[in-house]
Amino acid sequence: MHDLAHDDVVATPLSFYTNIHSDVNLGLVSGKKIVDGLYLNGQSFNFHIVSDKKDSCTRLGAAFLLHTIAFPIAIYDFFNPSSHSIYAYYAMALLLNPTLEFYVVREYVPISVGIGYNTDWFAFKPNRKFYFRAHGDVNIDFPVVRVTASYSYSFLDTYDLKKGFRLYFGVALFHFPVSKRWW
Repeated sequence: MHDLAHDDVVATPLSFYTNIHSDVNLGLVSGKKIVDGLYLNGQSFNFHIVSDKKDSCTRLGAAFLLHTIAFPIAIYDFFNPSSHSIYAYYAMALLLNPTLEFYVVREYVPISVGIGYNTDWFAFKPNRKFYFRAHGDVNIDFPVVRVTASYSYSFLDTYDLKKGFRLYFGVALFHFPVSKRWW
């Protein structure tokens, strides 16, 4: 686990967070090392649902469609290093859902703190709404599992999710560093 805070790239194939009753996000997170212990992470694929009891439905965010279109491009880029389309995909992920993360404890069981925001647009149903939430996180990394507690503020009323502060909890499975020696 010591290497987690020292490798250049970190990937989390499956990340899940929720505030229990009205906001659920399942996604893929990856990041790039800026300096030792400091990373810039982005959610490169997400399945985001916000409940709407007034219409008796859940809303799926538009970012899901954007990532669904861009995801095959990123896979192609992975197998074709001469192509650079993955940079456009990565930029989109970082603009929609960035997090700046710093490892405050790097030995044995790494602990990090992070700040960032999440955005989305629920465009596929009538009464379209935007979503914008700033968050501060505390993460504890165990072997291949990350546990997250996040305190956040929602700036917009998005269906059942109203403006204000909320506590989110998350679990990330298969959280591991991707070192240069793996490429």
